[in-house]
Amino acid sequence: MTITFHVLLSIAALVALVVWPERRASQLAVLAALAMVALTGCAQKPSEPLPTLPAINLYMCAAPAGMTAPERQPLRPMGDYTQEDVALYITDLHHWATRGWLKLSRVREHADKCVASTEEEDED
Repeated sequence: MTITFHVLLSIAALVALVVWPERRASQLAVLAALAMVALTGCAQKPSEPLPTLPAINLYMCAAPAGMTAPERQPLRPMGDYTQEDVALYITDLHHWATRGWLKLSRVREHADKCVASTEEEDED
């Protein structure tokens, strides 16, 4: 049945209820019409199926604690300091940052190896 038929049937049932309020049949017709209107969506077929979601791979590849442990930051020169103190601080800061970047690259390598090994296990 089409939606127009259901709508027309509902209007006819409402008119019957107004014209013959004492009739039990008109009340049943209204209920039947309302049920048909409520179920009109069930008669329709969706235009196209919903797209499937891509598979999400979760990997448990946590880096060991030693790879992510924080290091002591170089101490800034305080008070009355010389150019030599500033130069030593900048050198220490450079070494500290370099170690941090190296640690980060090792953590990335570790994560990449872990993901690669997990994907190989999934393929088997």
